[in-house]
Amino acid sequence: VLKPPGGGAATKSRRNNNNNNNNNKSIKNKLSSSHNYVLSNADPFAPLKEIAELTLKDVAMSFRFAVDSTRRDFQSGKFMSGLLPRAQKVVDRMTTATGMARGKGIPAPVTGGEGTPAVVSGDIDALNFCAAMRVFAEWRGLGQNTPP
Repeated sequence: VLKPPGGGAATKSRRNNNNNNNNNKSIKNKLSSSHNYVLSNADPFAPLKEIAELTLKDVAMSFRFAVDSTRRDFQSGKFMSGLLPRAQKVVDRMTTATGMARGKGIPAPVTGGEGTPAVVSGDIDALNFCAAMRVFAEWRGLGQNTPP
């Protein structure tokens, strides 16, 4: 059985041990003060308990949200009304996490400009995609760790 490489907290502690150079520390401090790395943090932005409750369809809807939520004609209320409460919680947390990652006062980009077809290949906000991928990665890992 292959063991995936360590990430998250394991990588963070290794990186901290290797950062003995003062220049690296000052750069790290500058970055930490101006950015919130909520999407790549060792701890997920949504509680694992909530992610574990999701079905494959719920996870798929997180990707649909990632694609559609930045479109001009997106109607949040209509989209959210079609989701089960467990999926609504995760989508709300995705929205909060991407807003924090984007930075205070930075609006999400608008994708699918005027005159473009409803779906354009590759037309997705990168932070929304990262959030959906993080949900999928955590969900997949939880599903593989359940006892038979």
